[in-house]
Amino acid sequence: MRFFQNQIFLLSIFLVISASIEDGDNNLPYCYSSKSKNQDVPVTWKCDRSSKKCVRTITEKDDDPLSCKTSVTVCKLLCDEYGSLWPKPTGILNIEKELTSINVGDIAFVMTISDSNSELWNLLKELQNYFLEILRNSFKNKNIARGGNELKIIFDIKDEETTSFVQDANENYTLTVNIINNELVEVLIDGENFLGVRHAIETLTQLITYDLISNLVLIPKRVFISDAPFYKHRGILLDTSRSFYTVNSIKRLLDSMAYNKLNTFHWHLTDSHSFPFVSKNYPKMAVYGAYSSSQVYTWSDMIEIRNYAKIRGIRIIPELDTPAHVGEGWQFFDNEISPVILCYKSEPWRTYCIEPPCGILNPVNDEVYEILKKLYSEFNELFESDVFHMGGDEVTFACWNESESVTKWMKESSLTEQKYVKDFLTTDRYIIQIWTKGNNKQIADLLNDGYDVILSNYDALYLDCGYGAWIGEENNWCSPYIGWQKIYMNSPEKIIDDLRSKYPITAENPLSQVLGSEAALWSEQADENSLDTRLWPRAAALGERLWTNPKTDWKVAESRFLTQRERMVSRNIACDVAEMLWCYQNEGHCY
Repeated sequence: MRFFQNQIFLLSIFLVISASIEDGDNNLPYCYSSKSKNQDVPVTWKCDRSSKKCVRTITEKDDDPLSCKTSVTVCKLLCDEYGSLWPKPTGILNIEKELTSINVGDIAFVMTISDSNSELWNLLKELQNYFLEILRNSFKNKNIARGGNELKIIFDIKDEETTSFVQDANENYTLTVNIINNELVEVLIDGENFLGVRHAIETLTQLITYDLISNLVLIPKRVFISDAPFYKHRGILLDTSRSFYTVNSIKRLLDSMAYNKLNTFHWHLTDSHSFPFVSKNYPKMAVYGAYSSSQVYTWSDMIEIRNYAKIRGIRIIPELDTPAHVGEGWQFFDNEISPVILCYKSEPWRTYCIEPPCGILNPVNDEVYEILKKLYSEFNELFESDVFHMGGDEVTFACWNESESVTKWMKESSLTEQKYVKDFLTTDRYIIQIWTKGNNKQIADLLNDGYDVILSNYDALYLDCGYGAWIGEENNWCSPYIGWQKIYMNSPEKIIDDLRSKYPITAENPLSQVLGSEAALWSEQADENSLDTRLWPRAAALGERLWTNPKTDWKVAESRFLTQRERMVSRNIACDVAEMLWCYQNEGHCY
């Protein structure tokens, strides 16, 4: 299968060059011929071998037709041990310091799988389109010279049945690049399953760069990478109840996650503020609870988002927040004799809930469980996920304590809060998500009790922190603002070591109980207009923390982080500015 995409690129200059690298002591320049219109550009970047940083240099005009100059993108690809890859691979990495050009209009794909009518075949076809779309975005408005080698990408997949991420799925891959007869660049992608192949495609896109000096699209002549993630759960939580996000903005989020090899979209779909889900069983919940008839998610919307995520190796974990955090939409079931929700919009709200409007499910009304059963079954069918999020946080007991029917039922059942939790939350069925600070004793207690956990400690992973208060004045409750450096250094290993120094941890291997982490964007003060800048590039730091589990600090990663930010911008993600462009062009001078 061959895709010819010449029409998507501006081809205004014909240039045939010989790509070579001078292996000097202090620099690794990319050499271009005198036919390049940019030969008089005085700025070049040289690789300082000792620091592995690219140094911006001003050169004198040189009449030598083979004068060598290196653009910043080429230098960054070749200088550092990890090139400009993000997140950096965990296995073998060998990137040859010699480049060749590729013809972006001559790309072929070969799929070595048994069934051309399978779901895997269709996913691989979509993955090819995904790859080409990234090239289109990355090189839009570039004055790309004609010529270059054909690029052939071969997919080799062992497990043809696993097509979506589940908790224990293998995401390993190897990627090999070779130049054949100086006319064909052959890329072999070997994945255990579709997930590994998808990650390899992302890595491949980062090995391809545009050279501003020669106007060519370049790739190293030879590459070998073996790679696998350290943590299995690498997620982003987005709250679409407090503020509504369109389907297109959620797709943009999924794209951004894929660029950073994040694999779990935790969709906080409902809360007390709105109920945007159009349920087939209870469609009037959205009528009563959505902000407007246009600010809803239909079944077709959700299937579209699910399929979009799947191509990007991302599973969706839906959350129907209960028993607290219910309000709008639930009043549809209003029943004065035995209400479904209690304390709806009760005042003073600080007595009955964490933030307005209040509302909590009535545990002694059997109708509650029938409603939940039907909603859960819809979510299960829609998202095909192996994990479902039950909410369960921030239950304020004042409302239940003031309900005569609830207190009577608990006395008659001889039920206490502690007994209920112990009997219900069994370690083989439940994963606990951590919302506390990273030094909270409860984390140690949960590990000792045998629970697997996901870290979303708010002191490092709440990305809505650091803005003005939305209730009252001054700053919001979880200030200050959390920089990418703190996210990068939020190591689960270090969290456990620090806890162990304060509290007894009896679990045999507590780190194995940490499945990973999620960064959270709660939407009291964010919506789709601020989505990109609130999350990116900061959440990219989470991508490397969880994929690589780096032993070095953020300073070592800074240059690649800034490159990843520039890369995401080229792919139409409106990332916030982490540092000024001067820092990107002058490595090692802004920390």
